[in-house]
Amino acid sequence: MTRIYLDELGKAESLPVGIATIKLVIENENTAIQLARQLIDRTRLEFISLPQQQQLLQ
Repeated sequence: MTRIYLDELGKAESLPVGIATIKLVIENENTAIQLARQLIDRTRLEFISLPQQQQLLQ
């Protein structure tokens, strides 16, 4: 078993979308809202398949 600390993962922009989404948990409210919007845009660009987009955005 390996411990992973969310605050040590680096910037969300460099992480896979799924991990960056989990990292929203430790962000303050204002930062989390801004980061979530960026992740929504990134999901739309990276995932061409509509079902994949919807699954990640949910």
